Amino acid sequence: MFSFKKNEYNFKALFIILLIMIMSFVFVVFAYTNEKLREIYITRDEVKKWAQDQASELAVLEINGQAKTQKEVMYQMWVRGLKDKNIETISSSELQSMEERWEKEYGPSSHPTPAPTETSPGGGYVFIDWNSVTTDSTNWMSNIPDNRYIHELNIPGTHDSATQYVKNGSALIDIFVAAATCQDKSVQEQLNAGVRAFDFRVDESLNLCHGDGTYKFTAYSDSGKTTILTLQNALNTISSFLSSHSSETVLVSIKKEDGNTATVRTAVQNLLSSYTADTMYTGLTWPTIGNVRGKMVLVTRISSLGQGIYYNVPDNTSSTMSINGVTVYTEDHYDASSDNKKTYVGNAFTTAGANDITTDGTKGSYGALIFSSSNTFSASTLTSYQSPKAISDEVNPYITGYSLTQGKLYGQVMMDFVTEGLAKKIYETNP
Repeated sequence: MFSFKKNEYNFKALFIILLIMIMSFVFVVFAYTNEKLREIYITRDEVKKWAQDQASELAVLEINGQAKTQKEVMYQMWVRGLKDKNIETISSSELQSMEERWEKEYGPSSHPTPAPTETSPGGGYVFIDWNSVTTDSTNWMSNIPDNRYIHELNIPGTHDSATQYVKNGSALIDIFVAAATCQDKSVQEQLNAGVRAFDFRVDESLNLCHGDGTYKFTAYSDSGKTTILTLQNALNTISSFLSSHSSETVLVSIKKEDGNTATVRTAVQNLLSSYTADTMYTGLTWPTIGNVRGKMVLVTRISSLGQGIYYNVPDNTSSTMSINGVTVYTEDHYDASSDNKKTYVGNAFTTAGANDITTDGTKGSYGALIFSSSNTFSASTLTSYQSPKAISDEVNPYITGYSLTQGKLYGQVMMDFVTEGLAKKIYETNP
């Protein structure tokens, strides 16, 4: 028989225990840092929460009429696969592998500038991720697919676009200059801010103006109000902008404000003859944006002009008009108080926004023209009078706070005292 000392036994026991602890520690550290060994199983509910938490990273899909994030679609694909295998959980390594594959094939890094025409694995349309685009307000239309018809674009516009500086010439009438001032930016500044629809009012000399007869306020290009601003000046500014921003198109509405309609019509026709098909689209039918990039699009409010898309806007009301097979909803209560105007605009967003923008390249049947502008000069006594600026000070914040939905149709939204923030609010609803 062999024997051993008690101290020797204690030493060996302690040594073995210490060795086991060291090896266990090394194994745990190794296992924790190695994803293949650290198979932490995750339930479907946890995967869904993970997808929702990261949903803002990727674009939005339109599937079966409902907007869904790519992360959500990815989660649904995983769940279908797990259910088919009757599995309730997946491992963290599988989750990471699936995420890496998805990000590589469909994530923002694969499309630094989102590809609006790409379709998702589920066959849905990929919406523009405006948070990821590298463009700014001077070329936001570069993100819109070529096959989108212009009547289904949500376009920021301005009402009485050339009224930054106006005067009547009569000291008595000029007391009311605020009633005719609807903008605080030049045409160039509006273009830079993202405005792509302009409302120009002219007289017989094609001078830009607001009001008629005794109350006609002529537009000027300078704060000193010494140089009259003409329609040709404005069109040349837009044409120059488009020559350096070829992805854009600009809708130009021309309306007779003062003078004889036939005289104005002839003057406009003569001016339009100086613009070629390369600079202005004067067709009678709705084009796609791909056909008019780098061009102005004539939207006329002069009857029998024979050129351009004719807008016969119902007067001072909300209504509809039919234009070349498209039903266009209009809101133009221009004698409304600020409170009433907010109601009208909200109703217009609801009515027009009940329609989805067509995203499959076909021509949709609906359009919209919404004026958020108003002026109570002719509807109120002087004690309750509200100028365009006073009304816009209430209506514009209302629009800013209004919940618009990407992919819904709001059409051309014509605003007073536009800002770049307001313009973005509108154009970022394009899918």
